[in-house]
Amino acid sequence: MEDLWLQSTPPKQKLSPKSKSSIRKLQKEAITHMLQLSYGEDNSLALGDSKHEEQNLWKILVYDSYGRDIIAPLLRVSELRSLGVTLHLLLSSERQPIPEVPAVYLVSPTEQNISRICEDLEEKMYEQCYLNFTSSLSRNLLERIAESAVRASAVPHVAKVYDMYTSFVSLEDDLFELEIKDCYYTIHQPSVSNVKVEQTIDAIVSGLFSVFVTLASFPVIRAQKGGPAEMVAHKLDDLLRDHLTARSSLFVGKKGGLGSHFQRPLLILMDRDIELHVMFHHSWTYQALMHDCLQLHLNRVIVKETSSAGSSTTSKTYDLDPEDEFLIENAGVPFPQVAENVEKALESYKQEINEINRKTGSVGEELLNEESDNVLEAKAAALVSVQNSSHDSSNDLASSVAKIPVLMKKKRTIDLHTSIASALLDCIKERSLDAFFQLEDALMSKPSLSHEQRQSVYNLVKDVRGSKEDKIRLVLIYYLFRENISSEEIRELKELLTGASCSISPITYLEQLRKMNKVTSTSLLNLKRMSSGSNSTVPFHFESIMSRVVEQGYKGLTQVAESLKKLIPSNKAFMIARIVESLMENNKTSESESFNFLFLDPKVRKGKVVESQKISTPFQDAIVFVVGGGNYVEYQNLKDHSRKDKHIIYGSTDMVSSNEFLHQLSRLGDDHLNS
Repeated sequence: MEDLWLQSTPPKQKLSPKSKSSIRKLQKEAITHMLQLSYGEDNSLALGDSKHEEQNLWKILVYDSYGRDIIAPLLRVSELRSLGVTLHLLLSSERQPIPEVPAVYLVSPTEQNISRICEDLEEKMYEQCYLNFTSSLSRNLLERIAESAVRASAVPHVAKVYDMYTSFVSLEDDLFELEIKDCYYTIHQPSVSNVKVEQTIDAIVSGLFSVFVTLASFPVIRAQKGGPAEMVAHKLDDLLRDHLTARSSLFVGKKGGLGSHFQRPLLILMDRDIELHVMFHHSWTYQALMHDCLQLHLNRVIVKETSSAGSSTTSKTYDLDPEDEFLIENAGVPFPQVAENVEKALESYKQEINEINRKTGSVGEELLNEESDNVLEAKAAALVSVQNSSHDSSNDLASSVAKIPVLMKKKRTIDLHTSIASALLDCIKERSLDAFFQLEDALMSKPSLSHEQRQSVYNLVKDVRGSKEDKIRLVLIYYLFRENISSEEIRELKELLTGASCSISPITYLEQLRKMNKVTSTSLLNLKRMSSGSNSTVPFHFESIMSRVVEQGYKGLTQVAESLKKLIPSNKAFMIARIVESLMENNKTSESESFNFLFLDPKVRKGKVVESQKISTPFQDAIVFVVGGGNYVEYQNLKDHSRKDKHIIYGSTDMVSSNEFLHQLSRLGDDHLNS
């Protein structure tokens, strides 16, 4: 039992320099070496030091739902197989004993999971068990495992026990979420217990602590005062101090993380209420549209495809590759321009294929018709080898054949984005998203709302176009940008929504926020200043142009893309982007002062932080974390408006679509009505 306890020492991850500061690559590297059983003599994950036979050892991967979500955006099935994983199973599922094969576990340290692990040990399910926990395993739960192992004479079957500190989901190099569902609702519901709030805050702190262990860095903390963000800041500060005082191995001797260039990173914690309209606004950028229309989750989208006869509809799931160059370049690009870029990529591909066909003849055609990637690569490699051995330098067949697998991968990428773009266009047409987008942009572009705009809102809500959720979102944008809205106008808005069979619960909740002074006149003025200056002629031209797109379908997108470029609203920095810039520069601007950001430094003696001890130089790296939910619109805006010499990682409790967030507001509104 004592030996088992000693093996639970948290791992020191010797991270490779090439992965510097990319949170996704760092987490992927740690998970990969966990699966390779790359453990050093000091009970650390000795990345790059394991024996070859251990890395290729056949094994089973057992995870809970959270462990599965962590792995899903990092490793594909083919990559798991190359790491020796023959089966990957849920811990909660019915599993058959395979006593001659080792199993690698990745699970959260919960009572339920520990009970299932104990059952596995008692039944001697696997030859050896490598128990990896997403966050710190308490001594009580560790002792339960030890007692179970001793009782079942299964101690030799427990190979290792580790705290992985990987309690977050990396979606992109600079994007992560904690997968804490309905967080905004949980921490704002009127009847929530202190225990539930504490549990949620603890989960957030645990996730952020895992992020900084992975990044191998000790942050300086700035947090918005007066809400959940401040609670998270104080608890995280205490946890970091505990590990600093204990000289924890988690932050000792690591290289390659943030702050390795003589300066620590800045953690900026904000509450979702700081900029609510971002969660409702209909966006026109590629990735944000996927999130809104195609249920983008864990880098997967669901596309509805209609049969050629039009008689049936099926749903197909596509995995998005975070290293897909086309996606990286177009994620924040307005949708019509993306369609144009797809056409350009397809034309470039055709030209390259024609050139290869000219050089390779029937050999190239045979390879291009091969459907299996593995077979294609094997045949191409064999041909290249034969050609090279002939020493015929006058013939460039080998170089042309070598390009074919790369081109076929490029073609699949083009087909993927063509399918997604077509599905997005169908969604735009079905929900008339162009009309909502142009009207909302008009509401946010002018310092004051005209009677004409007010009437346009009323008319669109009454119109048959758009879903109920689209109409509610439009009304909420209108409400948020009305500085001095009267009770009579609020009553009219509720009647308008009721007449369109829409829920009034979300606007009821926003009323409560105003009464509690959380949506203040100051924040509304900041929203106005942020949005003012956009091209005010956009709304009057945009709808007529988009009507051509809707009429002409996918081809119409490419035909109007050039003219649309001149009319798409200028990309204004959101309030969060401007606050982040201010805090990173250490400038005292009106934004940072109005929201009164707390300063905490875990390396400075608690309660002794004075002005002279505060870091005065600009920060190069920042982690921006929103408590209560984030989205791709905000993430992209931060990327677009950050300086090239700055590095920003964006995170949130959960990446929430507009309709999902609307559902949380509806529940809150109902709670207030019933309280």
